[in-house]
Amino acid sequence: MNSETKIKIKASKLTHTYMLGTNTITSINQIDFDIQEDSLVVVKGHPGSGKTTLLALIAGIERPTSGKLIVNSYNLTDINQNDMLKYRRKIIGSVFQSFNLIQSLPVLENVSLPALLNGETKQNAHHKAKEVLHWLNLNNCIDSYPSTLQPIDIQRVLIARSLINNPEIIVIDNPTYRLDSNQGQIVIEFITTIYEQLSRTIIITTHTEWVDQFATQVIFLKDGKIEKQIEKPIEEKEEEEEPICIT
Repeated sequence: MNSETKIKIKASKLTHTYMLGTNTITSINQIDFDIQEDSLVVVKGHPGSGKTTLLALIAGIERPTSGKLIVNSYNLTDINQNDMLKYRRKIIGSVFQSFNLIQSLPVLENVSLPALLNGETKQNAHHKAKEVLHWLNLNNCIDSYPSTLQPIDIQRVLIARSLINNPEIIVIDNPTYRLDSNQGQIVIEFITTIYEQLSRTIIITTHTEWVDQFATQVIFLKDGKIEKQIEKPIEEKEEEEEPICIT
């Protein structure tokens, strides 16, 4: 691994608990890990292992109960509400199945929404959305409503929406959800193409083994603990003839 590679995410004794009735449930149990800048990280484990919770912690949707979670110099354990808002709007792009597309809005408006929430004018937000959709070959969906889209296109549009604010880190929870094996492979190829062409840190949860060959790091969770990790050197990306730029 390049000695100059920066640590993008650092967890130390990271713990997350929640109440279920009168019982305290530990979903993440004192885990330690580093994620390097420009990594493609796959988080794996059985249902209930803590995969989605870990991504929610990194995305700032959930707060750590104890321990430390440093992401891009933000201490998510002690962060105040204003800084958390900036973090979620500027640093993180996220795809969670519980945050689906708004059915009453066409794709263009759905993809534009995070930019509007970030203070962009409607004109600029639409320009950015069209730019992302064009780059990802989703022009044919631009005026479509979510109810008319196939599940594979919904996943791709959700990923496009996560890119609109040009985030440094993208977290994607279970991108092959409700897809058959062929569609799942297409979506994974879609994500790996984004990783190869953009200098971003991408973290995904999936049961698909096929993606492991592209990952720079695989984290296996079991009962909220890291069972094992596999790390590979991060290869330098070749410069594109026409560099991709999401402005």
